[in-house]
Amino acid sequence: MNHSTSRSKAISRALVAAATILLAFTWAAPANAVDVITTLAGTGHPEFNDDKQNPLATNVNPTRLAFDFSGRELYFIDSESRIRKIDVDGRVITVAGTGDNSFNEDQLDPLKTNVHPIQIAFHPHTGELYFNDGGSRIRKINGRQRVETVAGTGQKDYNGDSNNPLQTNINPDQILFHPSNDDLYFTDGGTRIRRLNHEWDGWIETIAGSGDAKFNENQSDPLETDIEPVGMAFHPKTAELYFTDGSSRIRKIDRELKVRIIAGTGDQRFNGDQVDPLKTNIHPWEIGFHPDTCELFFIDEGSRIRKIDAESRVKTLAGNGNQTFNGDKKNPLEASIFPSTIGFHPLTKQLYFTDAASRIRVLDQGGVRTLAGTGSQYFNGDKSDALQSNINPCWTAIHPKIGEFYFSDLMKRSIRAFHETPIFIAGATHYRVAVDAIGTATAVWTRTVEGVTVVETATRARGGQWRVTPSRGCGRTSASSA
Repeated sequence: MNHSTSRSKAISRALVAAATILLAFTWAAPANAVDVITTLAGTGHPEFNDDKQNPLATNVNPTRLAFDFSGRELYFIDSESRIRKIDVDGRVITVAGTGDNSFNEDQLDPLKTNVHPIQIAFHPHTGELYFNDGGSRIRKINGRQRVETVAGTGQKDYNGDSNNPLQTNINPDQILFHPSNDDLYFTDGGTRIRRLNHEWDGWIETIAGSGDAKFNENQSDPLETDIEPVGMAFHPKTAELYFTDGSSRIRKIDRELKVRIIAGTGDQRFNGDQVDPLKTNIHPWEIGFHPDTCELFFIDEGSRIRKIDAESRVKTLAGNGNQTFNGDKKNPLEASIFPSTIGFHPLTKQLYFTDAASRIRVLDQGGVRTLAGTGSQYFNGDKSDALQSNINPCWTAIHPKIGEFYFSDLMKRSIRAFHETPIFIAGATHYRVAVDAIGTATAVWTRTVEGVTVVETATRARGGQWRVTPSRGCGRTSASSA
């Protein structure tokens, strides 16, 4: 039996199962269940070697990741010269790009179109993929699977707003769709926030920023307000745009398009949690809203996780100000952390974060806990215990329906995933779990039996016990029931 083929089939079946997920339920994992890290694509070599049938034989050099609108396929930027995806069959497919990132106009064939993708985002209604191309254009892959430039000239110098987006110079960094309309917002040159207004036939409109990053308070005219936007996020209910400002503040653009300070003094030095958020020193990095409470969470100075609560107060949730790992702590304020990305599990609402680019950790009622990683970034294979796997997560994506944690591993040059396993199988690798609409769970894994790699599955009806289906030539496997 071809070992790589069996392993590829295991991953393929798992991804097909993941695509059917509509609902999930909670199970109680047995004490001997462990979490695992699996490699989905990549060989460790960054050089392009075409799209292979076996994703583990396909060279990838991934940076940013994003799930498509349906959550079925995982897209990623490869070497800043291609956009590729892992499809529902587990294969790596090149979507656009030639390997050359110099602009060569919009071509009929996306595989003959040079692209320089920096960030990708999916349209909330059409599902079309948009991307920041070279920091001077915004392009999309349209419904006909053609690359189409929607804004930008290739020049970055600001030349004002225009009703012709293809004659408007732009310098986008982050791109983000408004949650309830088709407008595309983007930071421009680090001193403005602009949008592609679809109601005005694609007019490029500056909504805040003077072109100067020096702080000058909140002005009555948002176009006279100096801003230095970094990270952006829309409020889930009000759809107001919040952003971190290089002046060590969090600000927002309200419904009247006025710029307002939400928290921060301009001083980065930690001074505790103050009653008044405008008297609380902060140094915000990444921001994100809690999916239920709509509270704003943010990374502060790379050593704390804080939030702005329902009463507009800044509250420290985790971190003691030290970035050197000191183990897991029941009291999260005693934990040394070095977070770089944060995200919420869609089902449990737990806060996940990467720590020092070598661990995946969670903040919940049990404190700060490490889920995966040893502290070393050097690849040591996929282990049956995630806490024994060396990882180097740089860019991350949480599956929008089942919450599995995907990441590009810089040291391994691969895409890998963290899976929380509900049952224990001795020697199991490439472990994946999916739940269908009626609550039936399906687990898929590979295992070596007498020198042969086999694929096995187990199913469990809602509230029932796991039933393992042995693979060809294998004896029945004993599984713990949840």
